[in-house]
Amino acid sequence: MVRDASPVPLDAAPLPGFGPDALCPESVAAYRNALSSRRPGHSWLALSDEELLVRLGALGREGGEGPLLATRAGLLMFGHEHEVVREFPSFFLDYRERYEGEGGRWSDRVTTADGERPGNVLGFWQAVSARLTADLRRPFSTDAAQLRVDDTPMRRALREALVNALIHADYYGSRPVTVMKFRDRVEVANPGDLRVPADVALRGGISDARNPTLMKMFSLIDACERAGSGLDAIRSACAAAHAADVELSDAHEPPVTRLTVHLGDAAALGSPAAPAAAPPTDEERVLGLLARVGEAPRSAVQSELGYGGTKTKRLLSSMVARGLLETRGAGNRVTYVLGPQGRPGAPAPGL
Repeated sequence: MVRDASPVPLDAAPLPGFGPDALCPESVAAYRNALSSRRPGHSWLALSDEELLVRLGALGREGGEGPLLATRAGLLMFGHEHEVVREFPSFFLDYRERYEGEGGRWSDRVTTADGERPGNVLGFWQAVSARLTADLRRPFSTDAAQLRVDDTPMRRALREALVNALIHADYYGSRPVTVMKFRDRVEVANPGDLRVPADVALRGGISDARNPTLMKMFSLIDACERAGSGLDAIRSACAAAHAADVELSDAHEPPVTRLTVHLGDAAALGSPAAPAAAPPTDEERVLGLLARVGEAPRSAVQSELGYGGTKTKRLLSSMVARGLLETRGAGNRVTYVLGPQGRPGAPAPGL
């Protein structure tokens, strides 16, 4: 209660003992790439990493003086996992998938402590946002240019639910942020109670983010709706999918907020008893990215996958060796394009 009552956003405060080196360069590069992709002409793209982080509110000076320090938002968004837990001992973000008929076994899991990617909010968001929507129904539609539109209201709704949990979480709380995906619904929980009554939040139009600096960072890369409209978008998506309305509640001992989004007609293809469609593989995600953009550096692929540099480099090298990808340029200027085996309609390697 005392923290939430502060007139200055808690997540904007610089943290003594956490210098710029507490932030993960890979995460900063991934964010820059996301900003470049969503807003290619943005003036901040010309800034140095340090200047960009200051503008984002990820670095600041106590009282406007002294050395640059990581802010709470900066540490959460970009920090090395071991640095994040120094300030937030209970920090843990957990995503799980399970479908009926699997005997209680989780079919996929991502956490900030698994060592597969930077263990911070950005790394988790990058890894989970695509998984959340990978096997939802995708009705055929086209835009004004007669190009297929792959996004849907429910896909946007689930991404919004994920970001909402991340920007409203009380990271000093004792519970993790959890995202659980089932065939017919997605359940999201974050530490911290609602800052406005549930009925008021459901009516929409009011935003009171616990971490407004985090919300600003996500808004700049178009990862969340404008202030106060997120739940409206989620409820509209449920209505469009002929699903039950969202369920929103909070508990107080310990404080936890829970949101359930029912999928209705947007649920995974197949009957309730059939196995779920498998989420895309890492290779399929890389091929899909290059099919969309034509050519991309490793940093863009890394941002798409949410993995660290070493794992991404191994994957790309394997795909090049099998003809799925080809390289252009050399050294730090290498980019990747679809190879003969990775182009639409190509036969499987070895056939």
